[in-house]
Amino acid sequence: MLIAVVHPNIEEAAWMMRALRTEGYSAAHYANTREFLRSIKRDSHDLVMISDTASHVSLSKLPMLIRARLQQHTPLLLVGHNHDEDAVAAGLGAGADGYIALPISSALFAARVTALLRRVYPIRAARQTFMVGPYELNQREYRIKSR
Repeated sequence: MLIAVVHPNIEEAAWMMRALRTEGYSAAHYANTREFLRSIKRDSHDLVMISDTASHVSLSKLPMLIRARLQQHTPLLLVGHNHDEDAVAAGLGAGADGYIALPISSALFAARVTALLRRVYPIRAARQTFMVGPYELNQREYRIKSR
């Protein structure tokens, strides 16, 4: 699964991408919404994770701006340091599928992303690892291990 991380802070974006890659996801970084919107002509994302500081657009309008440009219903997760409940509620009301308040541990961050993806893509999120005799088959990573 490819996750778009739209965040102007390189260090924070790198932290998010490491947490996602640890869970087996692919991640692409975009510094702002303009850069991300240009990318959707060539890339298809399974989840868009966007910082509340990645755009000059308010949280109440950002989900509508993104959704208007996407081909299908791609889940949209807002992340950031904004603890203004009214602003976060407006973003959720405008179409975001969730909000993750930072700072947060890597484990909890990855668990929340995985939970959202499991609800949106239940078949893809089904069990990814199977044992067949002495072999472990990992569908997410397309890998076979001998035990």
